[in-house]
Amino acid sequence: MKKNLLVFIFMVAVVLMISITVSAETAQNGEWLVEAKEDPLTDEFTLFISNPKDYNNGLILRRKEGTTELILSTDYLGSAGVNPDYSDYFKDLIYRFDKEDLVETKWSISSNGSALFFKEDKDTLKSFIAKMMAHNELVFGYWPYEKSRKTVVYNLSGFTVSITPYLDDLGWEDLK
Repeated sequence: MKKNLLVFIFMVAVVLMISITVSAETAQNGEWLVEAKEDPLTDEFTLFISNPKDYNNGLILRRKEGTTELILSTDYLGSAGVNPDYSDYFKDLIYRFDKEDLVETKWSISSNGSALFFKEDKDTLKSFIAKMMAHNELVFGYWPYEKSRKTVVYNLSGFTVSITPYLDDLGWEDLK
């Protein structure tokens, strides 16, 4: 009995220590998952706002090590080039908000070939995020390796609620 009580007290102490050292805010708004925390090593603000559609596909806004990125997790796209000057470093992508016109663009491919990174500068990323906040739906089309186009639809309801508390941390106060 005493041994069980000691083990229980030890486990509670470990859980409390972990929860104190890694305090993270987590939430879910519609289909959007949010995790915000301070990196215990660097004291930097980190943020992950994601909308996982299935095993391979998801849309992620990530703030890590002082950089904010928008990432489209995808089916395997093929290998990435090592030089940004080569065409295989970027992959074709089409998207549209709600029923607006299609936008054809290229995003940077990840090193493992399973994600695309928004490749524009931070002001253009901020504009893209503002459009996400102002619309109901975002539809992406991309071409997995040796397959036909895949279309993925993201419901944007819940995105604005998810990002608004962190706009100051991202330096995007004017999007409020």
